[in-house]
Amino acid sequence: MGMHLMSPRFPLGKTYAIPGALVLEVDSIHSLRRHHCGDWGEELCY
Repeated sequence: MGMHLMSPRFPLGKTYAIPGALVLEVDSIHSLRRHHCGDWGEELCY
């Protein structure tokens, strides 16, 4: 499902990244947006 179709499920508030997370080769904004919209993967039952 495209990110443009999902809406936030809860307010995020302030977000921070520790230096170790910033050096990873990961698109952290994309991951944070997925989490914010409730896309927690296939293994979580809710």
